[in-house]
Amino acid sequence: LGDKTRMEQLLAEENAYIRPSPTAGSLGGVTQKTRESILLCESAGYDIILIETVGVGQSEYEVASMTDLFLLLMLPGAGDALQGIKRGILELADVLVVNKADGDNKNRAELAQKELQQGLHYLQPRYEDIAVEVLMCSSVTGEGIAEVESHVMSILDKLKSTRRLESTRRKQILNWVKRLIEQQVLHNFWNKQDIQLRYADMISKVRDGQLTPIQAVQQLTNTE
Repeated sequence: LGDKTRMEQLLAEENAYIRPSPTAGSLGGVTQKTRESILLCESAGYDIILIETVGVGQSEYEVASMTDLFLLLMLPGAGDALQGIKRGILELADVLVVNKADGDNKNRAELAQKELQQGLHYLQPRYEDIAVEVLMCSSVTGEGIAEVESHVMSILDKLKSTRRLESTRRKQILNWVKRLIEQQVLHNFWNKQDIQLRYADMISKVRDGQLTPIQAVQQLTNTE
């Protein structure tokens, strides 16, 4: 949430709106109401909406299912044979950008760019005719920022011209329906009468070895 205070130039832009949102424990690197926030901003006339996640990890790729383009921001040195980088996340990325490519980090950023580009040869891009590029930039000096913007817009233009953007958004709506159902089912389950007491009892029995986790879940979710 403190990132907003570091966006001094953007805060001064009258056509920009910044809304920090805590994840409240939800996975995917985004909040449960991110999709609704996107619709609200689009209705307000904002044509470019950027969603920054809390940091991409193993289960945090939900954002890719609600955006037109997924940009993965990397740091110099993060390309070390792709160690520690989740393959699933790389396969979702449409663009990779190595940030902080300035000063003493410039050489490390160039090395990371080469290693990431080599590693991408073994992965399947999201779009067969759109190669995933690895770019460099510096948010301090501004070098490379224009190139990143130009590349992103060129991809979006291609997706629009081939009508794949429409298809992607239809799939996103269906995925949204599925997520809403899952959230509602969980909400209904945890709000059942005496569910917390039954859950605590089951946990105690599992801890004492009286029930296996599978047996506990079956008994807890049995609606008969």
